[in-house]
Amino acid sequence: MDTVPGGNSSVGTIDANGKYTPPSAGEVHTVTARSQADSTKSASATIGVTDLAGVFTYHNDNSRTGGNLKEFALTASNVNTATFGRLFSCPVDAAIYAQPL
Repeated sequence: MDTVPGGNSSVGTIDANGKYTPPSAGEVHTVTARSQADSTKSASATIGVTDLAGVFTYHNDNSRTGGNLKEFALTASNVNTATFGRLFSCPVDAAIYAQPL
C-alpha cells in the first residue's frame, strides 16, 4: 500500500485472507495486489478512507456550510466532465424537492 509492501499502521494493512484494514486517519491510499502464482501480474486500486463519524446535522456541520471536509475519495482529478456527471434523466409531472450532491 502506498509503496509500503505489506503496509503498516499509517497506510493500512492486508491480512493473509486479503482483507484491507485502513488506518484511523482519513486520506487517499493506493492498494496494489500482486499474484503469488505470477509476480508479473498486479492490479491497483485507489481508495478514500474517511474518519467522518457521520453527518448528524443539516448541511454537515453546525455552521450549515454544506462542506464535507472529511471527503477524501472525490477529488478534482477523479470528478471532472470526462469521468463524472449525469448518467440519466427522467421526466416528472410535479415538483421535485431534492438537494443536489
